[in-house]
This record gives sequence, C-alpha cells and structure tokens, in this order.
Amino acid sequence: MKLVAGLGNPGEEYKASRHNVGFLAADRLAGRLGSEMGALRARYKRKYLGAFLVAQLPRGTKVGILKPRTFMNRSGRSVAAAVRDMGVDLRELVVVHDDVDLPLGKIRVKFGGGTGGHKGVESIVGCLGNPEFVRLRIGIDRPGPGDVTDYVLGRFTPAESVILENEVFPKAVDAIIVIMEDGLETAMNAFNG
Repeated sequence: MKLVAGLGNPGEEYKASRHNVGFLAADRLAGRLGSEMGALRARYKRKYLGAFLVAQLPRGTKVGILKPRTFMNRSGRSVAAAVRDMGVDLRELVVVHDDVDLPLGKIRVKFGGGTGGHKGVESIVGCLGNPEFVRLRIGIDRPGPGDVTDYVLGRFTPAESVILENEVFPKAVDAIIVIMEDGLETAMNAFNG
C-alpha cells in the first residue's frame, strides 16, 4: 500500500496555520478521492498516533492518508509506525509539508536529500533512519530574516487562503496522484517548472 502523510499540528489553535498546509492538503486529497469534505472527520480513524483513513486512487490503488497527531516536531513517531505496520516501501511514502523557502503558490516534488531545517521532516528521517522518501513541499513564503516560528504558526490572510484553495491545493492533490500513479519523474517534470 502507498502512504501520504500530511504534516501539521493538532488542535483548533493551529487548524488554519501556515504550518498545517500538510494537514489541509491531506484533507483535500481525501475529499478528491471520494469523500464529502463535511464527512471527512467521521472517516478518519485514530491510528498510528494520528488520524488515518484509506482511500482509493483513480486507477484503483489503495492509499493510506495520515495526519500525525503527535505535533510537528514528533511527526516521525506516527509516520514510522504507519510505514512499519503497513509495510510501506519508502519510495511509496509521500510527505506533504510547508516550506518557507518557496513562495506562496509554488509546490515542489523532491526525493530524499536534506530536511531544509523542517522539524517534522527531521523527525521522520530520524525515526525511519533514512531520508529516501518523496516530499511534496508547499510554499508559504518567508516573512524576512530571523526566527520564523510565529510566522509559520500564524494564520493565512484571507487573500492567501483564496490562493491556497483555488490554486495550491488542487495542484498539490494533482501532484500526489501523479506521484502515486505515474511515478516520481513524471511528477517532477510536471510540477517543478
């Protein structure tokens, strides 16, 4: 089985934060793959220290969708539990996360490599003992020099939210489906332009 892990922080205070674009993208993927957005909460089950559901890709392949509930900096515990229990090959794992080094509206598909200082990705690499998995980076912009903590934990502006819903999330969901069904190279060629 394939696995998509959308990263974020649990709780109402973080629900619409920039750091939670991974959670939001996971919900949009689940919605596209056949559930009503209003019914998503009921479809997710508590599993793997997170919220988990199984959906079916357009060509029939099953995919697990996981939103770790361990807080961002401990995401690896949840993702590693799912990978091990489900027997997921790391090349079939897609981790979706925010990236302050990409402009808002941009996405990038990447395989392996460094963590870019992202604490959630660092946790996953540490718990898996291996950086060789697919990442879908969603740009949230950088506020300027210095610490970005307050910025990433802050909420999107109304204008940013419109860009996310109308441009970013549809493109991110398309990218995940292409990665899962047509392969990494095809996805990189299509979405890293």
